[in-house]
Amino acid sequence: MSRWTAATVAGFSSVVSVSRDDEGWRSHPGIDLIQIRKMLARRVGMSRSGFAARFTELVGESPLQYLARWRIARAAELLRDTPEKVETIAGRVGYESVPAFSRAFKRWQGTGPAAFRREPFVRAAHRTQ
Repeated sequence: MSRWTAATVAGFSSVVSVSRDDEGWRSHPGIDLIQIRKMLARRVGMSRSGFAARFTELVGESPLQYLARWRIARAAELLRDTPEKVETIAGRVGYESVPAFSRAFKRWQGTGPAAFRREPFVRAAHRTQ
């Protein structure tokens, strides 16, 4: 594995780690996707734009798109699998504003978080647990 590939894989792993660490999102409520991209670029020794270009080449979407999509996918899991309030889930996936979370969720999922939770397949998932 080349040094470049190893660094890129390490950077990608960091993206996933930052995304999955719910406690990290809560302990750093002001963290945003731009700051994460800067941090990851520094970690792999690249400029922000160079990192974004290489990440996009390897993953097929920009780091910001990847993280935004991942956050909404995680939120969908939490809506489906837990009874937590939408406000709580919004905070767990890094949104400080419920309206901003709801808009992003609707953009990615095609429906708002409350309507998503009311969908029949989501209710069925709650009954099987």
